[in-house]
Amino acid sequence: MFLSNGVKVMAKNRNKTDKKEETKGNVIILPEKTETAKEAEKRLPVKKGEASTPEKTNKTDGAANNNAITESVKSEKEERREETKSDFPELYALSTLLNEEVGKVKEDCLFSGIKKFTSRLGKVVVRYNVTDGELYKLAVNSETLGLKETAVSPAYIPAVAKALKKSERDMRVSALIDFPFGENSFAAKMAGLKESVKFGVDEATVFMPAILVGKDNKKIFIKQLKKISRAFRKNAGAAFNATELKEEDVKTVTKAAEKAGLAHLLFAFGDVSESEAEEKFSAILKNRSDKVKVKILCNVKSADAVSKLYKSGAECVLTPFADEIGAELIERFGIKSVKLL
Repeated sequence: MFLSNGVKVMAKNRNKTDKKEETKGNVIILPEKTETAKEAEKRLPVKKGEASTPEKTNKTDGAANNNAITESVKSEKEERREETKSDFPELYALSTLLNEEVGKVKEDCLFSGIKKFTSRLGKVVVRYNVTDGELYKLAVNSETLGLKETAVSPAYIPAVAKALKKSERDMRVSALIDFPFGENSFAAKMAGLKESVKFGVDEATVFMPAILVGKDNKKIFIKQLKKISRAFRKNAGAAFNATELKEEDVKTVTKAAEKAGLAHLLFAFGDVSESEAEEKFSAILKNRSDKVKVKILCNVKSADAVSKLYKSGAECVLTPFADEIGAELIERFGIKSVKLL
């Protein structure tokens, strides 16, 4: 009651003063804003550089701040999307089509490109102390990287088949018969070839001795290559130690392989320098046949070294370091979603 009367008295006194000041003309008193005017003012947008002062502070302020932060984060994401949209329109379009984050799509596209590289890369396993656990990893990594093939000694084929079944992976398996110099008898080579075919390998490559390439053995050489071809039509090949072959020998080998109907020729370089391998390979390319694929087996350890062989014309590069090369590419291009065992 007292407060109510006090307010009335103050209002009366103020009104009297206002009237006196107005009559003197010295001070102009603007009328008080109506409630409608106040509500309309609240709805007006705040100009840049001005601060809006709320009449009341309540518990909803925290939620408002959180909403402001969320909106800020959304704004930043939208800005990044706009940058991506302008810099990489195809990537943005694909992300929109797939309803995926641009970063995820970018990573997938990069890994797809890496798999194009590894689709011409093969893993070779010819050691005689490989464990079941290593073969399991081999199966998983080979499929993950999309390797063209995994070449193993026939002695490993049953264990590889077991590893594939356990890992539930699918990979292309080829047999390297009489690795590395082809010094066993031809009868032993054929036995190994036929056994490998029974196991269900996708390809088989028989190593042949360099001595057969000479002119005196030409007829025997071609006859043996034809037998290899007939034993595993369209998927059989012959291999040679490239360091033992001269350019003239490469010509002989290429013509004989084409005449015998072999699917491919494999040239093994072993532990030679990159420059020596390139020199030998250039001789192979000069005399290559369009009907016979060319594969290279060497101990290259880097993606750049493999790339040089691709550019030179190798259709497949086999190396014991295929997993390491794949891991190098995954790290180099920041593929976080792909893990190798």
